[in-house]
Amino acid sequence: MKNVNFKMEVSVPLEAVEEVLVTALEGGINYWGYLLGEEKLEEWIDEKIEKGELKRDDSIHYKWMDAMFQGCPHKISVWDVEEEKDEGTEPLGYLSMDTIGKGMQLAMRDYPRLYAQHFPEYDNGDVISADVLFQLMIMGDVVYG
Repeated sequence: MKNVNFKMEVSVPLEAVEEVLVTALEGGINYWGYLLGEEKLEEWIDEKIEKGELKRDDSIHYKWMDAMFQGCPHKISVWDVEEEKDEGTEPLGYLSMDTIGKGMQLAMRDYPRLYAQHFPEYDNGDVISADVLFQLMIMGDVVYG
């Protein structure tokens, strides 16, 4: 049988995306990864706020996350907790709105049950499902756990 390919656009609440990221960062990924570069996003949003171009959305848990959601062009690098960060090492990947979207597409296709625990609204998601979704966002695959 022949397959037909469709490109689909899915709309999800920003709060649901934030919930996955916060859950992953505060309990899901600690055993394998950490972030670097949040300060660039915070500086970007502070500058935009100072110029009157943006307002801080205090409902967003982290300032850098608010900056990312509001279009900051900087990415955050995600590093392996067991690797020494030096000139010879590369990050595991990057966190941006683009990588979030790609990870969510992979999750819908390859991990629909875990995806449905968070989107379109929270339904029993936890640190394990958030960790899987975050790995898909960063590396395009589930590598840890």
